[in-house]
This record gives sequence, structure tokens and C-alpha cells, in this order.
Amino acid sequence: MRALITATVFILSIGSAHADEPEYRELITCQPGKVFSNLADTVTGLDEDLTNTIHTNPSFTFAVLDGGVLPSRIFYRSETGEEKDLPFSDKGEVTDIVEFFEDGEKAQFCVEDPTRAGQIKDGDTYSVSMQMKMRFINSSGTYALGELEDGIKDGNSILSKLYGGPAALSVLGFEDIHVAYQDKSITPDFQGCTVSGNCQTVPFEKFEGNYIVAFETLKDMNASELRVVGGAHSLSPTMSYEKVLNSMN
Repeated sequence: MRALITATVFILSIGSAHADEPEYRELITCQPGKVFSNLADTVTGLDEDLTNTIHTNPSFTFAVLDGGVLPSRIFYRSETGEEKDLPFSDKGEVTDIVEFFEDGEKAQFCVEDPTRAGQIKDGDTYSVSMQMKMRFINSSGTYALGELEDGIKDGNSILSKLYGGPAALSVLGFEDIHVAYQDKSITPDFQGCTVSGNCQTVPFEKFEGNYIVAFETLKDMNASELRVVGGAHSLSPTMSYEKVLNSMN
């Protein structure tokens, strides 16, 4: 569900050579890490009113471009020389990265790759794309409409900070609610309930095993809260279903 609940912040390519003479890959390759530090600083520096409803967690995915394997080690080197290994999955995803990154003009993001050491550089070997995952802190199953609206607005405010202005919101802006059950076999059950306790089934769209509930639909139902029934789950602000489909094209 990366297209729904994450915003890609940047993509970095590693491994190209541009010199006339052949260049050979070294065991360890490093890139300036300032962009990672800046992003971590943005998250830790968010105002409290942007963190009391949703949790924002930057992560990145390390993708292989040359058909080979992932490097043996990915690490962050501070400007004092301290190295911190970044645990990554077999898909190249590194999560919960804020704790690893320190501010500093000379900080570096590095990979150790013995399988390619000594080979001629003939193009990009890896790409690194960083995302911001946003989830509602509350996962009780009962969500006031005001809470959902606040989370959507906060998510858009954070997107605006990351992308440098409101223009990106016309393309990426959050409008609706994404629901992901932990058990994918659960039959979804979403109820919109009024102040008086009258509940109606809320229509939804299914996408890649998860679900999108339109916030405007809840408002049209005069619902005061959304109830998610069936089992453990998480909620995230998301683009509308139409924008999600467009983003996949």
C-alpha cells in the first residue's frame, strides 16, 4: 500500500561513473547524508499539534537496479566518524530511521558491497527512495469524525512542509481514510454512527487487500464517528481512490 499511505520524498541513485577512464567499484561507497538528516530533523521538529493525532515515520527502500543482490551492509557515518548499521529487510526496506540520523554537513550514507567490489562502474547500481508513513495513533476501532478530519489536515500540513508548499497537495493531498486489517482474511465492516447511536454500513473501495473510506461519505451520512469492526487494524490518511488509481498509472 505504498502509493496510499506514503509520500515519496526523494529518489537517490548510487553507482554511476562519468569519467572517460574506467572506474572501479570500491568495497564501501558513500553519499552525502545531509538529505536524510534534514528529513529526520523535519520529523522530530514537528509542532505538537501535528503529532497528537497521527504518527509520522520516515523510512526508505533500497532497490537494486543491476539485477544483482542487496549489499551486505547499509550504514550511516556521522561527521565524527561514528557508524550506525541500518537493519534492512530482504526487500531493502529500512524503517524507524529517525533514531539513526544525526545532523551534520559531513554526514554520509554508505553501503558495503563485496559482491560488486572491483567491478567496472557502468551505470547505477542502486536507488534509494525515502517515504513518509503516516498512521493514526488511535487504533481502538472507534474514531470521532473530528479526529479523522484533524488527521487528514495534519497529514497535508506535513506533506506541505516536505514538498515545500501547497502545490503538491493538488496531486498528493490526503482526503480520505485508509484501513488496513492485520488479518487480511477479515470481512471488512465499517459503520458510520450518529450522535444518537444510529449506525449505517459505510461503503468503501478495496485496493491491494486494504480499504479506502471516503471522508465526505461519512459527512453525508451525518455520522459523528466511524467504527471499524472485525479485528486489529490501522488507519492512515490517504488520497482519494481516484487519485490512488491515477498515481498508479
